[in-house]
Amino acid sequence: MVGHTSLSDQFARPASPLIWGFWLAITCGVAWLDNISGTNLMLWGLYLLPITLSAWFQGFRAGGVVCVMATLAMVVDGLCNGHPFSSDLYFLVALANRLAAMLAVAWLAGRVFRSQMIESTLKSYDEVLDYLHASPSPPSADSHSRTVSVADKKACGAVPGETTP
Repeated sequence: MVGHTSLSDQFARPASPLIWGFWLAITCGVAWLDNISGTNLMLWGLYLLPITLSAWFQGFRAGGVVCVMATLAMVVDGLCNGHPFSSDLYFLVALANRLAAMLAVAWLAGRVFRSQMIESTLKSYDEVLDYLHASPSPPSADSHSRTVSVADKKACGAVPGETTP
């Protein structure tokens, strides 16, 4: 359909090179902290900050890219400065587990943002309908024949102060 945009297209948040530079700078800052902390203290949880923020503001793809950048930073740190694992295989398994955990966080952050945007859009739609005193469904063909008389309202107790015995 021409001119039709899906709900996911409406919430697409394109990233400028400046934003990507910002995510890279934060990831490099965390990598620097991880590097100076030594091999006994692992700060990989701090990588969740840029991952969550990028996924929240730009979606899962951006969060996934930041996850890969963070994993590459951990690989470089582990290869250059050493790692606390008994073998490189254990180091790679640990990196794969961290990558999976970071990707899960990025996916969850993107989903929460998307669901909040959908909920916000639907609420604003309902507010507009309430403001216009409209209903979401069109009136039926026999809606004019469904008038309620004052006597019927009195019998149901819909007229305040008047009840029938």
